[in-house]
Amino acid sequence: MESIFGHKRIVYQLERAIKKDGVSQAYIFSGPQSVGKFTLAKAFAKRLIGNDNLDLTADYVLVEPETEEEKGKKRIKDISVGKIRNFQRTLSITSGGRHKIAIINDAHRMTKSAQNALLKTLEEPSPGVVIILVTHDKNKLLPTIISRCQVKKFGLLSRQGLAEIAPTFSLNDEILVLAAGRPGFLIKMRDDQEELKNRQEIISELKKIIEYSVCEKFEAAESLSKNAPEMQEKMSAWILFLRECLLKKENRGKISQQKALFLVDEINKSLEKLKETNANAKLILENLFLKM
Repeated sequence: MESIFGHKRIVYQLERAIKKDGVSQAYIFSGPQSVGKFTLAKAFAKRLIGNDNLDLTADYVLVEPETEEEKGKKRIKDISVGKIRNFQRTLSITSGGRHKIAIINDAHRMTKSAQNALLKTLEEPSPGVVIILVTHDKNKLLPTIISRCQVKKFGLLSRQGLAEIAPTFSLNDEILVLAAGRPGFLIKMRDDQEELKNRQEIISELKKIIEYSVCEKFEAAESLSKNAPEMQEKMSAWILFLRECLLKKENRGKISQQKALFLVDEINKSLEKLKETNANAKLILENLFLKM
């Protein structure tokens, strides 16, 4: 697992568990999006199985949400109980290897019935089976599931940590600021100019909304509310940028530290309403933008 950037403590703990034959039968890799949880889960699986090509081994099982596209909009589907039951049948088939590794990516996407079905596997684990739940929203997992797993908490990388991934950039380069401690974002922007341009435009949009008149804010709310998933993604990016504003004075521009702190709180509240309730998205955005 030498190729993993950051998270040295977790890498050390997992390596030590392998050497001491003390690998747990269930883990939760929890932390912010795009910090390397899934990447480390796969690296851990390769070490346990002894095969660098997970696609060519029956000892590796991956479950993750499917996406569907309708009218040009993508929607991430929940992981159903049927999918978990198929996963359990796959785990029950012996392959002859010492370990069988199962990764459930975006595990918080499991329905309640899917989680209850998985609980039976966690309560009566088969010898050699290791299950890794990867999530950026651990609170959506049942407490009974969490209690049966060893939790590994992932954090954001420092600027220095990100610079190790992209050594051609200086610590104050815009791309490191926009990555906001997340190597997954950095790699996407480094390798795809369109991704970098898109992220720059998202931050530019935030700055414009702050300066808009009341009428322009209402118009922006109406336009952005038409695509809720895209809006939520933008709001998450705004929060990351504003947190960077809190940490680094040179990145604030016209946004004061006090204003950045206020906006992080308000955008977080609005984002939770959009995710967890059936409230009118346009009204939520109007209320948010009027406070900017």
